[in-house]
Amino acid sequence: MGASRPSPEGGKLLRAERVRVRLSTREVERMSREIASEKKNQEYYISHGWLTDAENGAYVPGAFKLYTLSVIYKRRYEEILGFFGIHVSDIGREQMSLTLPRTHLIGGQPQIPGLTLEISAEMREKYDTGKTNLVSRMFGQWGGIPVSLFGGEFQDKSVYGYIGTEDYTLFPLIRPGPLCRLMPIKRRSIGPAGEMRSTARSIS
Repeated sequence: MGASRPSPEGGKLLRAERVRVRLSTREVERMSREIASEKKNQEYYISHGWLTDAENGAYVPGAFKLYTLSVIYKRRYEEILGFFGIHVSDIGREQMSLTLPRTHLIGGQPQIPGLTLEISAEMREKYDTGKTNLVSRMFGQWGGIPVSLFGGEFQDKSVYGYIGTEDYTLFPLIRPGPLCRLMPIKRRSIGPAGEMRSTARSIS
């Protein structure tokens, strides 16, 4: 795909990855041709000249070619994106900070390999997932939950809750089963000034 702007630092990082796996630009070209053929899309193909220009920082590569490089260099796609200042872990936080002008349905989140939290049979028996509870209470005995599982959502000091699979209290606004961030807001129209209440926002 096309070049958007020069990126000297990103290019240096790409070259370092190629050197790390001990590949020549011609070898990368050959391997990328196989990927493009398998995908039936020439956007995945990386020529020797293209790679040389990219490593020299001539431009920022597009999504398809970065995908190819992540496959060849055995690095996660989000790590390759990070070479050019795109940090996937920031998406959740930035989505929460951006307010849309109109109400909308929240789309389902695709399953991301490697970010699945496996719950043991013992823990499934101990906790009733059909009931609503605070996440801290559910997983307190685990000593915490992997932050990477939530894409950056859990990096602040907010309180998080789990809506039980049998709890339809907030349906259809919030369906049973998701993790929610409980956000304190001030009540301005009812009750004494400064009184606080919580509103839930689904994050899964």
